[in-house]
Amino acid sequence: MAGQDPALSTSHPFYDVARHGILQVAGDDRFGRRVVTFSCCRMPPSHELDHQRLLDLKDKNQGELIPPVLRFTVTYLREKGLRTEGLFRRSASVQTVREIQRLYNQGKPVNFDDYGDIHIPAVILKTFLRELPQPLLTFQAYEQILGITCVESSLRVTGCRQILRSLPEHNYVVLRYLMGFLHAVSRESIFNKMNSSNLACVFGLNLIWPSQGVSSLSALVPLNMFTELLIEYYEKIFSTPEAPGEHGLAPWEQGSRAAPLQEAVPRTQATGLTKPTLPPSPLMAARRRL
Repeated sequence: MAGQDPALSTSHPFYDVARHGILQVAGDDRFGRRVVTFSCCRMPPSHELDHQRLLDLKDKNQGELIPPVLRFTVTYLREKGLRTEGLFRRSASVQTVREIQRLYNQGKPVNFDDYGDIHIPAVILKTFLRELPQPLLTFQAYEQILGITCVESSLRVTGCRQILRSLPEHNYVVLRYLMGFLHAVSRESIFNKMNSSNLACVFGLNLIWPSQGVSSLSALVPLNMFTELLIEYYEKIFSTPEAPGEHGLAPWEQGSRAAPLQEAVPRTQATGLTKPTLPPSPLMAARRRL
């Protein structure tokens, strides 16, 4: 591709995709349509890939913004796992996880029924989020999220909405999809024992982490609190008519005194996904390493 086609310059929008062989033709499906796969295993380290260029590419897959791995695991768990006790609490063998990752990377179908363990798709989902090159909630939002504990409890839902408006549109769409699913899981907590608090403990560190080092123990409280709010108040937080990147005045910004999150929420326009998925935003890249 990049090395084979001298006409494909380094400024070409598909240069990185071609240079690393990220996209490959896997053959034809049963309807005779060409199948193009996104190879996660070919994704280079973050510093060797121009993610912004990839994110700027418009999705050609009929407007699909949800990474296949995320969509397939969520769909399966919605149908067969919502009432499974301890969902997302169990582990799976590394060998099984890598095998499924390999199948996805090769563009092959994965039938979770073949594995006979409802916890496997749950582990695949967590692995997908954890192995993104950048967190779904983005590095930029990390400090803002840590400030959620400084906000008056009655204003925290509004604070969450304000922070999410600074996310790239793709990240926001994927996050909304995921939170909608986790909210559904929490509503079955009488059976699965996974309420919004328990789910937040599992997913908090898979959604956000610092750009340098790891989260400190003191950071776990605000990170888990923020995640719990997203799950528990999913309908209120994601029902806002404003699109990501559009900022209205939060309650604490309407007076003369600024509340803790006022300066923490940048007034920037969302330009693409920082991390997760579609046009290999690291998110799409996420299809990548899963």
